[in-house]
Amino acid sequence: EHSRRLAQAEECIHVLEMQFQDAEERYSLAMDEKDNDISDVRAKLSATECVLNEERREADELRVDHTTLEEQYTETSQAFESVKEAFDNLIQQVAQLKNELVVERETMEASAVQMHALEAEVGKLHMLEEESKKKLVKLSTEHRTKLK
Repeated sequence: EHSRRLAQAEECIHVLEMQFQDAEERYSLAMDEKDNDISDVRAKLSATECVLNEERREADELRVDHTTLEEQYTETSQAFESVKEAFDNLIQQVAQLKNELVVERETMEASAVQMHALEAEVGKLHMLEEESKKKLVKLSTEHRTKLK
């Protein structure tokens, strides 16, 4: 019975270790992916801002008529707003991912607590096993002594 419980506890520890390892890998991959997404959006935002600034400079330098300048500015502003909206959406996704990762971390911490409890149980089972072996040796010795 003790050996069976010991084997079950060790199997649970192994499963929890694998789950913990998998969660760490998923966390790392998710963070890398979101960092890359943020960099891409920032580059697009910067490029759009450059385009917007260039359009403004050209309008000032060439003194293009007001209607043409207004149309160019409107188009660039719309592009800028689109990128800004995409960036805002990405920020929301990162916040959601952060919340999910907090839950994942809490789950991992709970798993670690379970793993420590199981390790303590395994230690107790090892002690019980040792005590049982000692008692068996003692009883065997007493039995042999009685037989003589």
